[in-house]
Amino acid sequence: MKRLYIIAIIFLAFKSCEDDRYARIIKIQTSEVTIAGAYSAEIAFEFIDIGNTPITEFGLCWSTSDNPELTDGKIIIGTHPEVLNQKYTITGLLSGQSYYVRAYAITNQIPKYGNQLFFQTEETELPSVVTSSPANITSTSAELGGIVISDGNDLVIERGICYGIAPSPTIRDQYDPMGAGIGDYSSTVTGLSPGLKYFVRAYAKNYIGTAYGEEESFTTLSSN
Repeated sequence: MKRLYIIAIIFLAFKSCEDDRYARIIKIQTSEVTIAGAYSAEIAFEFIDIGNTPITEFGLCWSTSDNPELTDGKIIIGTHPEVLNQKYTITGLLSGQSYYVRAYAITNQIPKYGNQLFFQTEETELPSVVTSSPANITSTSAELGGIVISDGNDLVIERGICYGIAPSPTIRDQYDPMGAGIGDYSSTVTGLSPGLKYFVRAYAKNYIGTAYGEEESFTTLSSN
């Protein structure tokens, strides 16, 4: 009888240890948010303990409200973490918007969430562009251009100059596209009329709209 009692104690102790072993759960820490732009953010997270049951899915979920879940915005990064420290860039976000994000992992069809972090994407605005002084003026041509000094936290999809014989020209008047992006640009515009005063402005477009530089003017040489 005593022997059976000892065996029972050993069995219960073993069972208790086994239960403790299987009681280990996934522990995730959402550790850092690095803003990468107006429409994206890089999230770093870490598996503190991957538990001892298979992870079938892990990734990030985010929302404009507290405690985002899998039914909100979600990206699946993998099915089992081969490295404990992870980084991923979420894209397709809205500019100037506040978000909450947390890492998650699924085991036995049950999601486990890390702590949530708060971040805000950058505001977008119109680009900033400067009109260059007209140069190399002839009777029918002039070198015109500008400098895009800021993209407004958005992609400058087109830049160039607009010109005409009336003040404050826009892209609804005569205009010449000259590439895209930040930086300086210029081109020789031809087909001008001799002896006329022209007004010119640089312009730059992003997805917010079109911005114009200060107005410059020049007069083409007379044909005589």
